[in-house]
Amino acid sequence: MAKRTFSIISNCILLFVVFGPLFVLIFHTDQNFIFTAADKAALEFTLLQAALSSLWSVLLAWPLALALSRRQFKGRQLLIVALSVPFILPVIVAVLGLLSIFGHSGILNSLLQFFGFPILSVYGLSGVLLAHIFFNIPLATRAFLLALERRPTELERVADGLNLISLTRFWILDWPIIRFVAPQIFSLIFVLCLTSFAVVLTLGGGPKATTLELAIYQSFRFELDFGRAAFLAFIQLCIAAFTCTLSILIFGLPTNFNSGFDRPLRKRYLSVWSFFWDFGVIILLGLFLTLPLISVLIKGIQNFYLIENTIWIPIINSIILALCSALISTILAMGFMNRWGEVVGTLSIAVSPIIIGAGLFLMVRNITNPFEITFWVTLTVNSVMGLPFSIRIMRPASNEIISNFRRLSHAHAMSPYAWFYWVYLPRLKSALTYSMGLVAALSMGDLGVIVLFGGADFETLPLVIYQLMSAYRTEQAMASAVILVSISIGIFLIFDRIGKTRNA
Repeated sequence: MAKRTFSIISNCILLFVVFGPLFVLIFHTDQNFIFTAADKAALEFTLLQAALSSLWSVLLAWPLALALSRRQFKGRQLLIVALSVPFILPVIVAVLGLLSIFGHSGILNSLLQFFGFPILSVYGLSGVLLAHIFFNIPLATRAFLLALERRPTELERVADGLNLISLTRFWILDWPIIRFVAPQIFSLIFVLCLTSFAVVLTLGGGPKATTLELAIYQSFRFELDFGRAAFLAFIQLCIAAFTCTLSILIFGLPTNFNSGFDRPLRKRYLSVWSFFWDFGVIILLGLFLTLPLISVLIKGIQNFYLIENTIWIPIINSIILALCSALISTILAMGFMNRWGEVVGTLSIAVSPIIIGAGLFLMVRNITNPFEITFWVTLTVNSVMGLPFSIRIMRPASNEIISNFRRLSHAHAMSPYAWFYWVYLPRLKSALTYSMGLVAALSMGDLGVIVLFGGADFETLPLVIYQLMSAYRTEQAMASAVILVSISIGIFLIFDRIGKTRNA
């Protein structure tokens, strides 16, 4: 009963935060919604870049995950952790790194000019795709790798004993995993790219590369057209909701794999060609994911002396905001530990954070000065935006705990509170702390609502970096980015370490 009550409360809070601001914006307009040619172009570009970004992320992540699962070498675990860094990397920092490698004066274009080839443009569709693939390959790789590691080795041993050819082995062993993981990870990346803001704002390159999210920002910030902003947000919500529902309820079919004995397997089917292929994939994609970060760190450390003392207040603001967002998001996620909960929870990233922030400001403007509660509005939006990640991290662990220990708890007549404290929570600790670390790291680098409502009274570190970039003070931006990266990764690793410590 307590679990159901908490689930109902969590769902009500989420639906209020997601849909309440949208309805408020519609109420404050003349409701004369017109879908213009510019809106149509923004919709087409949004769908194009989101679909291509998701497709390429999944297609590139599968070979990387397969290579990492088939090869054991020194530093493998460290490499997996390093390859996960881009996903938790603050967007503004990643953009700086990508520009240093692929920008007009970047390393790649310098080499192309040296050998007499035309330079490549990192702005427009190509730049947006590049950044989205950079961010989302780690997410897709981690999902595929976890699924591959859960596959019992007995299946591979049987396939090896039957001398199955590569195509048959792929169809029997690999395809069930791809069929289960790929649609869900595709939908999540699609929604993330659908609502992407900072990437398009910095790398869009002009009106031809305007997404619905950027059009919402322009309508609200420059035109004060709440009706158009709400209308575009509603279209975006419908697309995202349809995508998530389709992938989770229709395509997300469970595999029939169960736990095996996990005995070591000598993979005799691997050829010399596969050796070069696997390590080629690991090296090429590893360089793609790590070089931008290395470039930022090198250039930033060289310019540490340019950092001003005024940056410490935004740093403290960002840390407090990140920790509070992680705590709230993880607690709320416990009310969505079922299939429909995952669908409803994913809707939180389907609505523009700008719309949520703008609606919340309109809701409280008759009570207090909205700019005096920037922290609380930003905290609310960041907590809701991190909810889908918390749900997808914690739900598999929650289902496993319930499956393994529910009947035993009934046999001992444990109360719901005893079950939660003595059985459920200790075994959920690893997933729970990992969720908190991920949400905190993502919140540290968020540049959504704060870029719209942040000011002299309340600034975060990502906002300061964006302002430095806008003022062409790139050296200071790079130096500040090093601090942001260090804090984000540090918070993530601390929470991950806490989750791995054994209970007393």
